[in-house]
Formats: sequence, C-alpha cells, structure tokens
Amino acid sequence: MSLDQPASASGTLRLALAGGIDLDELAAPDHSVEVWLNGVEVGSRRFDGITALTLELPVTNLVNGANAIRVVLPLDTGFDVDQISIQDLSIEYAIVASKNAAVLIADGLADARSLDERLFADGAGDDLAALDMPARGQFQIAGRSASDTLWVASNGALRELAVSANAGIAADRVGGATVIVANRANLPTPEIAAAPALAPLPAGRLEYVAISHPLFAQAIGPLLTARQTEGLQVASVDVTQLYRRYTAGNAIPGAIEAFVRDAAPRGLRYVTLVGSANYNSVDRMGASVSAISHIPTAYVRVNQLVTFAPADSRYGDLTGDFVPEVMVGRLPVRTVAEADEAVRKLIAYQSQPATNRFIATSGGIDNELGMNFRSSVDRMAGALAPGWATTRIDVDALGAAGARNALIAGLNQGASVVSYTGHSGPTMWGFEPMLSASDAAGFPQSPNQPALLQFGCWTTYFLSPVSLTMGNAWMLTPGRGASSGFGATVLMNQQSHDQMAAVLMPKLIPGVRLGDAIMLAQRQLAPTLPLNDEASMLIGLTLLGDPAQRIR
Repeated sequence: MSLDQPASASGTLRLALAGGIDLDELAAPDHSVEVWLNGVEVGSRRFDGITALTLELPVTNLVNGANAIRVVLPLDTGFDVDQISIQDLSIEYAIVASKNAAVLIADGLADARSLDERLFADGAGDDLAALDMPARGQFQIAGRSASDTLWVASNGALRELAVSANAGIAADRVGGATVIVANRANLPTPEIAAAPALAPLPAGRLEYVAISHPLFAQAIGPLLTARQTEGLQVASVDVTQLYRRYTAGNAIPGAIEAFVRDAAPRGLRYVTLVGSANYNSVDRMGASVSAISHIPTAYVRVNQLVTFAPADSRYGDLTGDFVPEVMVGRLPVRTVAEADEAVRKLIAYQSQPATNRFIATSGGIDNELGMNFRSSVDRMAGALAPGWATTRIDVDALGAAGARNALIAGLNQGASVVSYTGHSGPTMWGFEPMLSASDAAGFPQSPNQPALLQFGCWTTYFLSPVSLTMGNAWMLTPGRGASSGFGATVLMNQQSHDQMAAVLMPKLIPGVRLGDAIMLAQRQLAPTLPLNDEASMLIGLTLLGDPAQRIR
C-alpha cells in the first residue's frame, strides 16, 4: 500500500478478516493470523469458525511510498489447513501538509477540531483543496493567491464565494458545507459537445444475444453465425450503448439487467457476455495490477463469509427467486486474441472428434472433515444419462502426480466433458495440489476442448486482477484446456456440490444445450433448498462459456 508523505512512522493498520472454514467445534480456535508490516510482525490473533474479525493494530514503522503488508497463516492451530479472506484493509496516518495546500484557520472557536483535507494533484502541483468547514465560528483561508477562487459545495450544487485573499469568513455564509479552493488558471475548462446518437436496439424476436464490449464486436461474429445456423434468432449488442440508454453512461450492472428485462418478452433464452470483469475496475491497486474490466458483473451477498459474490446469473433472474429465466454465460476474455480463441473453441467443440466421453476426477479424501470425494464421484457417475463412456481418475488411488498424469493422458485421448470434485481454491484442485492453473499451459494440443464441470470451491471465480483462476486458465489457454467451464465462484459445502451434481448429471445428454441443462437442474433443486443455502447454490454457480453450447 502506497502512502503519501506520512508525518511520522506511527499510525493504525486496520484489517477486516473472515474465517473461511469451521473445522471442529470442540477444538477452537480454527484460525491463527499474523500481520506483518514492512518486514516486522505488528500483531497476531486467533479466532474460530466462519466468523468476522476486525483488527486495529498500532504501528510505528510506516514509510513514505510503498508499504508491504503481509497476512500470514502460520498453521499452528493443530490443523493442517487454514483459510481466511481479507474483506478490507486500511492505514490511518497523519500527512505532511503540501506547501501549496490551503490552510483553514479557526478564529475564536472553543472546540477547534482537526479538519478533513483532501488534496487532488494534477501532476503540476496541488491546484485544488477541499475543506470541510465546521458549522460555526470565524474562519480564514490562508495561503491563497490572487488567482485562487472559493466555491461552496452543498446539496449537490456548487456556488462561487466572493471573498478577497486572507479575509475572514463567517461560518453562517457557508453553513457547514465544503469549501473548495481552486487555482482557476490551472483548472481544466469543460467543453460541451453533442452526444452521439444512440444506436437502435435489435428489433423483433430475440433468442440469443451476445452483449459485447466494442473491442470484441468483430471476434464474436463467427459464434453468432454458428448459433443462427442452428436456428436461433441472434443479435449482438454493444454494452456501451446499453450504458447510455439505461444508466446515463455509467458502466454498471443495471444497464444489462434493464436490457435483459426489456428483451425477455421477445423470446430471449440465452445471453453471452463477451469481455472480462475485474474487482480492480476503478484502478485502485496501482499501475502493476490490471484494471481491465469490459463487462461488469452484479455482486450479491450469498453467506456470512462471501458478501460480494460475482453473480452473472442475476442478469437472467427476472423474478428474484435466484433461478434464472434467461441463461447467462460469460467469455472472460481480455484481448482480441483471447476472444478469437474462445470463439474458435466453442465452434470447434460442436464437431470435435471426441463424443460421449466423460472424465470424472476425484480429490483426496479428507478424514478430518469426513469428506470422501471418491464416493461423491461414484454417485455422480451413476447419475449420468445412459450412453456415456466414463473414465475415473482418483487422487487416493493414484496420488496427486499420478492423477495429474492420468488427466493429461485422458485429455490427449479426447473428452467431451471433464469434471473435478474435491477440495479446491481459485487456482488449484486439491491442497496438494493435484493441478494448478499454471498447468493448463502444459496440456497437450488437442482438437478436443471439452466442457469443464468443477464441483469445488472458488474454481470458477473470474474477477482476479493478478492471476488466472482455474476456470480462466482452462478456457483461455490457446489450443488446450476447455471450451467452457461451470462451477462455483464462492465457498460452498461439499453437500451442496454433490446436490448440484446429482441433478445436473441426468440432464447432460448429447445434443442438449449446456445452459438448458444447468437451468433445468437449478429449477429442480431450488424448491428443496433451505432458505440460507439458496443464494450460494444458485447464484454462486457461474457458467464461463456460451449457454447455447450443445453437449457433445
């Protein structure tokens, strides 16, 4: 975290954490956390279960510029695994006032307090200062030059305040509002230009719509042609036009939600979002971290741990019952080359050599938590529709390396669908791990790019600005991996994964569209779910791919 001119090395480091697993009610605590700042341990805590923890740690080793914060899990609780999430992080510190900053001086104010100064630099100096004024007293803005002007910002309006340099200001002239000191000579001058005309939205019946960032408008063309050839009424929509039409130009999920609601009565069945999303879309993490975000996702609280789950399925949920009426998928592409390859894989899948071949992979048994993933896959394979040739790969039988080699061999032979059931994280299958996201680059080149089903936590998360998750890596690696991926973007218990697998497997019939199979499974499952499980099991599962892809 970068700090701008701290007045001293002292401050307060605040972290909001949440436990990610609940291992044993009788053997607390589950979690042990160490917090380090610039190579020095500044605090540690233990806590239990899937609960929240807020830390306020006094620190004395802040530096100007980059400060390195590390949250370490020392694994000293007696368990072999620990998991937490960092919900929020901040540092409170005093700053050195800029020499060009306006200073607010209180005159005759008995309860004078520190005032909030927020400085906005344009690279040439501090030309703008916003000062929150107390509600009473006599004030003076010191440090003003003849070219500085004062403005009062209150109730969404801005008015100029005519006060000569170094003159006193009565608080009642300002009413406790914010006073802005601006150097008029250095402020940009707005220009007024006519807004370009809105492009018309597609007319007539719509069954399949690709909502695309303009960067990918050409790349998506072959996929639209392929779906039209299959008999669907298709259209492509520029997402920036939706922003202008529905949300006053703001790139927010409401624009996509509004369009889908408007288009649904015309027969809309499938929506493919073409472009990545990123939780750093407003570029708060520095130049070294990607801020590329082409199509926003909706965020939903699904449980006490996951409060901002990416929920593309919300776009198709027209009734608010967590079950979509319109099936939504996403191609999480960041470049035109990735978009071209994602489209190529989807089209090639419909005529790939491998048909009716299912690779079912199970992670290692967890004796501490009583999770037998081999048994889960036994039940899942038994629920498959007739006609599938199934290959079983089991970590308990082969070991992590052996299972990885068996999977690569199976991919080399060709598969229509690949599944994984077991412990997982955003970038790995199994804690060994059996497979990591980086391994996708080593998969064999193949004319077969199967559909991928992941019945493990976090594997289909697609918002990371710093790494490819499993779903991203399988989809975006050229000539290898998968054409689509379905799985969790959140933490879910294994029973939930098993329930979804049980109702989805009978619906995986060659020729059926993948989105239809998923939607039918969710509709079957929804009435049986406890209320507190509905959001995580229905919204927390995402399709990276095209919902109109036919299972082969």
